[in-house]
Amino acid sequence: MASPLEIMIGLHYWTRSSVDYSADDRQHATSPAVRQALIDMHNAKLLQTTSTGSVHFERGEALECWIKALLNIPWPIQKWVIPVE
Repeated sequence: MASPLEIMIGLHYWTRSSVDYSADDRQHATSPAVRQALIDMHNAKLLQTTSTGSVHFERGEALECWIKALLNIPWPIQKWVIPVE
């Protein structure tokens, strides 16, 4: 579970937890893919509903650990490989 869309949403809530994702770009945030990603992240406890009980989200208990795990993945290094015949 780490599609580019989910990473973008996760980083949004990790850096700006008080601003709902749909506040930035309403047209993008209402797409079915974004709605499904928000639901999936909520089910995985990466996001939680706000204290008002509305359908807006904020950081979940596992989001920081998930983001830190993503940040600890090393960058790929390109190496030449000579095939063995």
